[in-house]
Amino acid sequence: MEERDPVLERNFIIFMVLAMLIIFGWMFFLGKQKPAPKPEAKEPVKLEEKQNLEKPAPAPSQIAESSSKPELSTKKEADLPTAQIKEKEVLVESELYRVRFTNQGAVPVSWELKPYKDKVYFPYEISLKWPPFKKIPRFEPNSVQLVNPRLGQKLPLRCKIQLNQFEISEQARWKVETDKIIVSSQPEQLVFILPLSPQVSLEKIYKFYPEQFRVELEIKFKGIEPDPKLTQVNFGLNFILEPLDRLSRINFHGPLYHTAQKIVRVQTKDLDKKKEVSEAISDWAGFTDSYFLTALLTNPDAPFSVKTYYAGDEQALQAKDRAKEYALEISQAPNARLVSEGALAKLEIYFGPKKKEILQEVRGTLGLAIDYGFFAPIAIPLVYALEWTNKLVNNYGWSIVILTIILRMAMFPLTRKGQQSMKELQKLQPEMEKIRKKYAEDRAKQQEELYALYRKYKINPMGGCLPMLIQIPIFFAFYKVLLVSIELRHAPWLLWIQDLSARDPLLILPVIMGISQFVMQKLTPTTVDPNQAKILMFMPLFFTVLLVYFPSGLLLYWTVSNIIGIAQQIYVN
Repeated sequence: MEERDPVLERNFIIFMVLAMLIIFGWMFFLGKQKPAPKPEAKEPVKLEEKQNLEKPAPAPSQIAESSSKPELSTKKEADLPTAQIKEKEVLVESELYRVRFTNQGAVPVSWELKPYKDKVYFPYEISLKWPPFKKIPRFEPNSVQLVNPRLGQKLPLRCKIQLNQFEISEQARWKVETDKIIVSSQPEQLVFILPLSPQVSLEKIYKFYPEQFRVELEIKFKGIEPDPKLTQVNFGLNFILEPLDRLSRINFHGPLYHTAQKIVRVQTKDLDKKKEVSEAISDWAGFTDSYFLTALLTNPDAPFSVKTYYAGDEQALQAKDRAKEYALEISQAPNARLVSEGALAKLEIYFGPKKKEILQEVRGTLGLAIDYGFFAPIAIPLVYALEWTNKLVNNYGWSIVILTIILRMAMFPLTRKGQQSMKELQKLQPEMEKIRKKYAEDRAKQQEELYALYRKYKINPMGGCLPMLIQIPIFFAFYKVLLVSIELRHAPWLLWIQDLSARDPLLILPVIMGISQFVMQKLTPTTVDPNQAKILMFMPLFFTVLLVYFPSGLLLYWTVSNIIGIAQQIYVN
């Protein structure tokens, strides 16, 4: 049997194993986020204590120093002069959103983002499942909806207020005069009023700004002096997590908050297991999916207490195909500055896209909600480069093509060196074969002589693999950019590619990519033995099947990269 070069064989195996580990490891392991750290100085809080937002949560320790309350007769909702207020809805609309409020709780029941649609229509689809060809019925895409009462989601921004002897539930009906507000050239206010007695009342004021997703929320009091020991405001924010496909699960979906100059992403699987809820002091908290964020922000000088927990039923936990509900409970006691301004609480609301410049305009740390993961140092420059090229061509598909060409040309000196290294190794095959035969019984001496041969001709046996290894981080950085960058969501290229962040509906790009991979492999010099060459013949097919459901923008990058690589290899040959 012919002796093989152990160095080349080892390097080949290392390269193949490394490539496969990166691909599968990224899909199933690297996409997982670290669990939220446990609080250091707080007692664990059981889930049962969280599922009743009617019960006021304790205030943050630095805001309220004492939790003791003197005996006081409290006035419940039934005792308040609001029983005759009829239920009413108010519409608030701007160029960016359409929000419907109910006066029951003075909360939104619908929050649509007008510039963003939930789906992209394409009439045909081909898949690897049976039947392989499908005709998609015509439908009109809807605006993205961030509040989903149809799924049983509890309404966001609901609040439970304890104000001295008054207890106001999240179901209290507030007075509101207007039916519709249009936000155009100047800020507009939506004011809800809750009378507590002939002299005492509360106001819940939403302030909307033109061309901004940011909304201000303020709860003001009249006719009473709040007792810090008897005053507390609890806000609730819920999130419905629908079943995700395998690729979507790579991105984080769930609750997150900012504390101690870092982002904490609370794992929903931990909340599913009914572990102690995550509890912390934060200046903003909310829920995120791949492209959108719902968050409440307070003044960093007056942080609130944040608690997260599973808020759904047992049946949803057991079923893999059912939506699950999670909750954030935000507690804030009034500080001296707010009270002097006649307010119990003051928050900013952000219900909008995860677009970096928009998030950072609201608050610098809000941009951290965009998670590019392990390859962030490569992904973030890619985003800026894509945005720059898109300004020139006004098409993100062509931006990917242009950027791929630039990257391949920039790497060409290194690629050329690797290709030349492989050609030189081919020329050394006769001498390498002599060394193998001469030292067939002494493997250590054989390797020593082979290394001496490589040094003599200044050849790096790993040189041919290096260009591919460099492309792998760029590949996964592109992948992450496509999965989390709102700019590329539903961005079309041409003809059948109408969403670069989704798979190719006709599977044309995967086939072209596979063919280009095969041609490139045939043109590339190799020193592997016939058995390894047979394995390599199946690699293009393997990659085609593996990447068939990956985003079309990623396949566009890989295909263009292969075509440029083919041209470069022909030039070198």
